[in-house]
Amino acid sequence: DAPAIAEILRLTDGIPLAIEFVAAWMPLRSLLEITKELRRTPLGNITSAQDAIDIQAERHRSLMRCLDWSFNLLDKWVQDGFAGLGVFADILTVNSVEFICERPDAQKILDSLVKMRLVYRLSYEEVSVYTMLRFTRIYANTKFKLLPNAHSIRKRFVSYFVEMANESGMLKRHGKSFAFNLEWKNALAATKIAEEIGNKGALFPFSKYLGEFLLRKGLWAEREKL
Repeated sequence: DAPAIAEILRLTDGIPLAIEFVAAWMPLRSLLEITKELRRTPLGNITSAQDAIDIQAERHRSLMRCLDWSFNLLDKWVQDGFAGLGVFADILTVNSVEFICERPDAQKILDSLVKMRLVYRLSYEEVSVYTMLRFTRIYANTKFKLLPNAHSIRKRFVSYFVEMANESGMLKRHGKSFAFNLEWKNALAATKIAEEIGNKGALFPFSKYLGEFLLRKGLWAEREKL
């Protein structure tokens, strides 16, 4: 297997994350099959994501190749589920994915993506939550923009976090903790989307309740974005 391992290291450019993507498929593919499939996958480019400017170096095209390869091996329902996650700016939960992406199979999607190292599971107050690495998130966003229901997902994303903002206001009135502790980055992204799609009604709860949360946490620069 030494020649196949050496070839995989060459094709991945020795990038740890790229190797991790490849290793996730080893229970399902032989090393020889992996090398053959990687060779057939062209080096990728990220050109549509503004945040990707700093990762367009030649070396990271190998990482993109491994992402393309891994994504193309997923079942279609998992591909679509992964693409939907591109709307998120930070933490994922089963409930948020289920509602925003209209996926009753959200748990199965997340479990599949964890196995393939495209998503990582964390524990928050004994509840499973999920996240993606920045590079993978950018990649998911490029797939998200291709979804025919992307606009609908963006609208539901705003609605979900408007409800959270209103919940935060209710909790404050009862002297309890804020609702944004885990997902304030998503709520901040929802504010931007609300502006882009012309949902002016969403801006007040974001400005008031999310703004209060950010000030309370000392996140002054983020508060200025509202």
